[in-house]
Amino acid sequence: MCKLLHLLGYDFFKVKDVLTDAYLVRNIFAHGGQLSDIQKKKLVSKHTTIKTLLISLLNYLRISLVIMVTNDREKNEFIDLIDDTLIDRKREAQLNQDISRAKNIVGSS
Repeated sequence: MCKLLHLLGYDFFKVKDVLTDAYLVRNIFAHGGQLSDIQKKKLVSKHTTIKTLLISLLNYLRISLVIMVTNDREKNEFIDLIDDTLIDRKREAQLNQDISRAKNIVGSS
């Protein structure tokens, strides 16, 4: 996800931070817990508000759905392509080509 959004102009590390924090919150709730005051304060200090974290996450989800809908590759093939871009510039060019339709729809950061 970070790589895809980075190719659309989003900051790789910000995306990673949002996804990591959202996954932490998801895990807490999925296992029957609630955010502690300390956890809330940490999230607010990083994202201004919990709502800001949620809005960023929803935007990333919206973009990823557009990418998947406009992509002609099978899911596993697409995931392999994303992985390959980390070490192969030609594969990155292919990925850029694959997401070009999504870029036209969602724009870039």
